[in-house]
Amino acid sequence: MRTVEMIFLPMHLHGSHWGLLVFDASNCSVEYDDGFHFPVTVSIQELVGKTLTSLCEMPGLLRFQPSIWSKVQRFRVPKPDQPNDSGGCGVGMGYCVRNFFRGFQTNFTWALEESPMLRAQLMID
Repeated sequence: MRTVEMIFLPMHLHGSHWGLLVFDASNCSVEYDDGFHFPVTVSIQELVGKTLTSLCEMPGLLRFQPSIWSKVQRFRVPKPDQPNDSGGCGVGMGYCVRNFFRGFQTNFTWALEESPMLRAQLMID
């Protein structure tokens, strides 16, 4: 964990929806989004604080001390919108992680309307 640069934490929301928290250890920031762009709630902020506290309590991981991390912000580039009843929120999370892992910087090149094709591509990969 001392060399980890990013942590991806999927969040199951409202019993049927997925969002994503991205912890960036290089600049002590946390970003969140989901396809419906729900607001960053107090419970999300609390979850982030508890996660950072748990990490910080591990030997040698003081860089996860919650007081040095910024509050949760929305993704700098919004996650693609999720159409109602598309069922693609989990696929969208997978593609967000994939984009971030590959050094994503500017914009997403996929849309959740493509969920069936994107899901198949993830399985192939």
